[in-house]
Amino acid sequence: SSRRRHTRYIGDWSQTCALPIYARSVYAVLGGTGRVQVPRDGVTVTLRVGGPPRLRTLLGNDGPASGQVVLTLDAGVRVYALSFG
Repeated sequence: SSRRRHTRYIGDWSQTCALPIYARSVYAVLGGTGRVQVPRDGVTVTLRVGGPPRLRTLLGNDGPASGQVVLTLDAGVRVYALSFG
């Protein structure tokens, strides 16, 4: 069974999530307003999110075959789905 945790907080807030991966590409359907930060090879890539949910590439085909993806999300950003390739 799966559990969902819902947190409500008004003010400056961000959430960090680490996901183990076994894929070269990582995609997410992101919506809302804010930023998503994805550190990779010592550099943090910042994606700006605004508007309705749409598919975004977090790691392209040159990503690691296995490892960990760390996402830091602003409070206004929602992740609707993750996909690995």
